[in-house]
Amino acid sequence: MWHKRCTGPAHDEHEYLPATEKYFYFRKSGKNKGRPQARCRLCSNWTKLKSPGSHHGYIPVDAARPYYTEIVNRIGVTELHRRSGLATGHILRVLTDMNKKYVEKAKLRKVMLELVSARRKNEYSISKGARWRQERRNAKHIELCAGCGTPKNNATIGCTACRTRHYDRFSKGQITKKEWNKIQAKIRTERIDDGFIRS
Repeated sequence: MWHKRCTGPAHDEHEYLPATEKYFYFRKSGKNKGRPQARCRLCSNWTKLKSPGSHHGYIPVDAARPYYTEIVNRIGVTELHRRSGLATGHILRVLTDMNKKYVEKAKLRKVMLELVSARRKNEYSISKGARWRQERRNAKHIELCAGCGTPKNNATIGCTACRTRHYDRFSKGQITKKEWNKIQAKIRTERIDDGFIRS
């Protein structure tokens, strides 16, 4: 895979990143149409969000929330608090409070620095419990499964509520037998002596 160097402000040193749409915006017109832009997506957004030479001021929370969501999906709220020094209450308000309008640039900078570090290491160190809680936050405005907390169109391994819900859909003719068999194979569970269900 071809890698492209980015020298933007989000990196402490020159960084080589895969030249794909995940990391770079691609030009849509002109003689360089189809080629990646000089800076990666993170650096391009950094320039838009951060005033040169200043960490003071505020930006709209809608512009900052995707960065908070990604880093929390990767390492969890508690670990982000430990690394960045940001209060857990502030992090949760940005993630869940739809009435919050602005975020301080200085706080966003701390989040983006941690996000850059996690992306470099391809880090996903979030614990199982924290991942479950974050799934519920991510899906706050989506109808959720009562058993596992994921969106109702999911089929979670080991979740009896998912199995019952999809069986009801099958019995009402909303999904085919082939689709039901596929879902059943995915969420098949085994009951053990302690009464808990394991995948």
